[in-house]
Amino acid sequence: MTSAADRSIPCHARTATRRPGVLHRLGRPATALAALALLLTLAACGPAPAPAPHLYSFEGGTMGTRYQVKLVVDDPLASAQVERVETAIEAELETVNRSMSTYIDESEISHFNRRVGTEPMALTPPLRDVVTEALAVASASDGAFDVTVGPLIAAWGFGSDADELPQPPDADTLTALLESIGSDKLIYDADAGTLAKVDADIAIDLSGIAKGYAVDRVADALEAEGYADFMVEVGGEIRTRGHNRTGRPWRIGIEEPSISALPGTNAVRLVDLSDLAMATSGDYRNYRETADGRRIAHIIDPRSGQPIAHRVASVTVIDPRCLRADAWATALIVLGLDDGLRRAEANELAALFLVRGDDGFSAHTTSAFQQLLRDAADAAPSPAPTTES
Repeated sequence: MTSAADRSIPCHARTATRRPGVLHRLGRPATALAALALLLTLAACGPAPAPAPHLYSFEGGTMGTRYQVKLVVDDPLASAQVERVETAIEAELETVNRSMSTYIDESEISHFNRRVGTEPMALTPPLRDVVTEALAVASASDGAFDVTVGPLIAAWGFGSDADELPQPPDADTLTALLESIGSDKLIYDADAGTLAKVDADIAIDLSGIAKGYAVDRVADALEAEGYADFMVEVGGEIRTRGHNRTGRPWRIGIEEPSISALPGTNAVRLVDLSDLAMATSGDYRNYRETADGRRIAHIIDPRSGQPIAHRVASVTVIDPRCLRADAWATALIVLGLDDGLRRAEANELAALFLVRGDDGFSAHTTSAFQQLLRDAADAAPSPAPTTES
């Protein structure tokens, strides 16, 4: 039994005291007993628990929305390391913004949109990456994803300078707009890295894919710095690597919009993500109502020129790359449930469709999404006391 004084001494220091002269009088047997006491004391203490990992959070504004980065490391970072991470994050986001924002007059995409000729324009590597993926998804979705849809979006009152809903465009206006848009009016030379217009009036808007690309840029930069556990989120688009502070995969909530289609949402499903990206496209946060009560979503079908009017409220796509998940989430919600599921299965996409019903929402998933959930369940460790997303 230990005394109160002994109990107050840390385990690693309890054998540091002794009475003077005892070892001298008892000789070597006393030394052996002291050694045995030391071993017994250390055994009682047991191995020291591993220190908890450290969590660093970075956040700010970018691309008309907010970003958040969570970084988990074993050892605390020096202030210079924290500053280096913050600088790297901001630099990647600024690269995307300066290249792809239609709100910046001197951005690369603004220069392209202002060009009055049809001569090819050389693109920087970031814009090449995004244009390549955007055109690939446009082709695979039969035009449901289209980066030239901007004029239609503006006509329905969702342009950058729209303050109130105009009169919905009439049939003649829609016909003229449909003739002036289309990814097939862009000529992209992947080998030369150039983009040209068939029609000088064509313009592109990358808002349906640029946030996902920004997430990928930040994640790649953190990996290049040697970090293995982090979560990057820009405007709701997410990519993860490794584990959170509890040693588990990052736990991400997929929102269910309220049945009344108001902005308030609830997490409908928690998904464990490790080394994967997730993007969601929904019609419940950005919409307008006409004087007669008609609800108009901001998601416009480039093939018909009309806002989507089916019951699919949101589509979530999980993929290794966030820019691909971002573009496909938009394409699938435009396609609707039946065609969207068929197209998602054909492209082996992990996708979740939330569909409005009279009494709530129903969830429809692809086989790849179901397999992802099974794999996550099989790999899950015993429940931790707390979770951290």
